[in-house]
Amino acid sequence: MAKKGKGGQKYRRPTRPSHNSTPDASPEKLTGKTLPEDVIVEILSRTPAKSLVRFRCVCKSWLSLTHHPKFIEMHLKRNKLRNKCLLLHGFLPKYTARAVSLFRLNEPLVNLFDIKKNFVRKKDYPKNFSFADFFNEMTVCGSVNGIVCLSHTQYPEEGFYVEWGRFVVLWNPAINRTKLVMIPPRKTLFDIWQMVSVGLGFDAVDNDYKIIRLVPVAVSDDNLQGDKAHAESRVEIYSSNKDRWKAVNKGAMIHFYPNRPNCSFIIKGVPYWSDEKALCAIDPHTGMYKNIPHPEYVKNEKTLVHCINMNDLVSVLVYSPGESPNQMVDFYVLDNSGSWMKQFTTGPIVGEGLRMPTGLTTVEGVQIPQHLITGAGLRLPQLLTTGEIVVLNPFNGSTYFYDPKTSHLSGKFAAFQPLWFQSYCHVESLVSVKGMLPFGNEGKSRKNKPGEKNRDKYLSEGFKLVLHFYQI
Repeated sequence: MAKKGKGGQKYRRPTRPSHNSTPDASPEKLTGKTLPEDVIVEILSRTPAKSLVRFRCVCKSWLSLTHHPKFIEMHLKRNKLRNKCLLLHGFLPKYTARAVSLFRLNEPLVNLFDIKKNFVRKKDYPKNFSFADFFNEMTVCGSVNGIVCLSHTQYPEEGFYVEWGRFVVLWNPAINRTKLVMIPPRKTLFDIWQMVSVGLGFDAVDNDYKIIRLVPVAVSDDNLQGDKAHAESRVEIYSSNKDRWKAVNKGAMIHFYPNRPNCSFIIKGVPYWSDEKALCAIDPHTGMYKNIPHPEYVKNEKTLVHCINMNDLVSVLVYSPGESPNQMVDFYVLDNSGSWMKQFTTGPIVGEGLRMPTGLTTVEGVQIPQHLITGAGLRLPQLLTTGEIVVLNPFNGSTYFYDPKTSHLSGKFAAFQPLWFQSYCHVESLVSVKGMLPFGNEGKSRKNKPGEKNRDKYLSEGFKLVLHFYQI
């Protein structure tokens, strides 16, 4: 007998909202009266990537939308400037572990992945690949459009050197997907394997994310003993679209010897390496090498030169320029003609023991892995998008921000404490590289889930129309 409610009326069980959308289902049918679909696309395209990943479970139409290449490009384009941050690789407080974190000015530090301090590598690694195992012995080698490149650093059981760039992983922390890229074997006995350097680039012509390796080659016996005077490098490029490596110009050499396991910075998809005298740029599309000498300046025993990315401009900071030691900084920018233009001189950066960042091999009794110290103990500074320069006190590791416009030195910033190794400009995105697998499934074969290839059939007509008229 049916239940009766108040007033003797028959009780009618309320209908449940259906979340099993059909090919023509849309958020409007699920939620009743709502915003037009073009407005929904506008809102979602400005939503943080982490939130969009959660929103994929709202309905199949949203799932299909957030996987659509045009929407991913729209979201990336609209978040590049407003949501740019720094990707930091460094120690957690009290040196309990290393971590990769996201840093935004005046916001809490976001740890993406913590690395255990006490780690024992498994005997079958990397045959049975685990991202967590890999993460403990890696160097951050760049970030482009949300894709982060991590290079493996292997310590041999015998010998004093480390081997750089033996394994590489492409990782998008926003969508928790990774891809293992195997490194080709050593081509000759003259390859200086322990000095291989890795960078990440983006080929806009072919829409291809590429890993670029500089493999130093010993020209003489002196090179094997650390003499860089006549050392050269071979350029190898991995295409994520083609899933294969290729030597540039059939293995022809370039006159550059990397002094660090990763590129210095990336501008508009082009990775740059720096040494004591010049910058090296490798075009991801053509593989062509470009040598950019440092600007001319007078130096003294305290002078330091730092090549950096300043709002997508190739820039150089010269600390303590002139004949006598000082605390001034000259700022140069490379113009479109390839000439250095001096923008301004700022300083002095007043503070006891303050100078541009330098790496320390031991801090508070904790030994720092040598592969994390860039050539001769040098660590590159950073310039924030707001223009502040990162300044370090090498005696206690304290980090400050210096505003060259006002000559103001800010207080300590805990985000860079107690020690940071690498940092790159980063933007969170939905971009995925061909062959990427969900986090934790790295060792499994790549198989498409049911319906993964046919997601477009769940895209609502309104979303299709908006994406059709969107111009990338």
